[in-house]
Amino acid sequence: MPAKRYKGFGYIGDYYVFASKKSQFTYMALGPSDVDAYALPKQFMFKHIFKKFPGLHSEMLAESFSRYVKEFRRPITKMRNDNIIHLNKKSHYSKVATD
Repeated sequence: MPAKRYKGFGYIGDYYVFASKKSQFTYMALGPSDVDAYALPKQFMFKHIFKKFPGLHSEMLAESFSRYVKEFRRPITKMRNDNIIHLNKKSHYSKVATD
């Protein structure tokens, strides 16, 4: 399966937490040096932060979904489809195979 690499600082998984969904992709931290990570438990976010700021959950959910589609789902799905087309061209059993 194709992989998408990111360099530098960033954050992942926010959409899954805010939408209470299982992750569609596997995320792995790679690097020549140590990786520093910080997390806030989902229960803390929902019981403390979102209770104090009621409109924040929907705003963060919309923003995280938009970023998730733009930076993860769309590019990885395109790479997956391109990889399938490439592999089908190599296959002798595929209708798309070229000589």
